[in-house]
Amino acid sequence: MADTNQNEFLFTLSKLTTEQFAVFEENYSMGMELEMNIQCKFGADPSKKMLGIFFQFNLRSAETQKEVLIIESGTHFQVELNSWNNFLKENVLTIPYIYTSHFAAIAIGNTRGMLHSKTEGTSLNHLFLPLMTTDKIIDENDLVIEFTQELKKET
Repeated sequence: MADTNQNEFLFTLSKLTTEQFAVFEENYSMGMELEMNIQCKFGADPSKKMLGIFFQFNLRSAETQKEVLIIESGTHFQVELNSWNNFLKENVLTIPYIYTSHFAAIAIGNTRGMLHSKTEGTSLNHLFLPLMTTDKIIDENDLVIEFTQELKKET
């Protein structure tokens, strides 16, 4: 793992986006058994020094396998230039797990809020994204993003 004491990774929350949202109330009835699927993906835009965490939460009927709800949020962070440069080595950005775990926790909360807001007034508003620790959705290794084009550190 990268040495988190040597370099701070400074960032700000830049933008929240709804990447996908769909409800299928016709596929849902109160009390039915639901299956949950969760995915978390990371992306980066080196030209803007931005990181994006895309958290997707799906519910479907356990019996019919029909989708009931799909939501995917984007949580975008602006990385401070020195932090970006300190964690960029030979076109590879390596972010310590302690930070990726924090990003994932923020993304989960973002998605939970979006879900409540978007289902308000529907029969699905009582469904919620359960509390969870990030080790259930991301592995405990540092995040390594390899860029295909050659990057130069900016000053």
